[in-house]
Amino acid sequence: MHKFGFPLKIQNDWPPVSVEWLWFVPTADGMKLQSCPLFVSELSVGDEIIVELDEDSCVRKWHHRERSHRSTVWVLRVSSTADPAHLAPLRELACNTSWSSQVGVASVDVPPEVDISRFDEVIESLRSSGWAIAYPSWRLEE
Repeated sequence: MHKFGFPLKIQNDWPPVSVEWLWFVPTADGMKLQSCPLFVSELSVGDEIIVELDEDSCVRKWHHRERSHRSTVWVLRVSSTADPAHLAPLRELACNTSWSSQVGVASVDVPPEVDISRFDEVIESLRSSGWAIAYPSWRLEE
């Protein structure tokens, strides 16, 4: 596996890091993403990309070679009542979650076979429990 850094544009002190490091495996024609991004938009687990790297393994440029059918959703704690335990129902739907306690944000890897109506119910429950939701890479049809 290879780890590549994606430089991030910081606006209004967000995101709290300047580079996000993501894991990839090589394919015949590119690199396939293995980890769910917390701050890089337009990427989901399983995406195959073509990358141009600098000498420090940071990405200068990238583009999709092939997009997976998976989606990425970001869940940000915006209230002190928001508890990471609230993310458990997403895992029950076969979504994978990656939680950063330092910044109070989770990345959710949503498989294409997820029950959309149940997923939406969980998302609405999260919103009402003090979480903000973003859809940086949504590929599922309603």
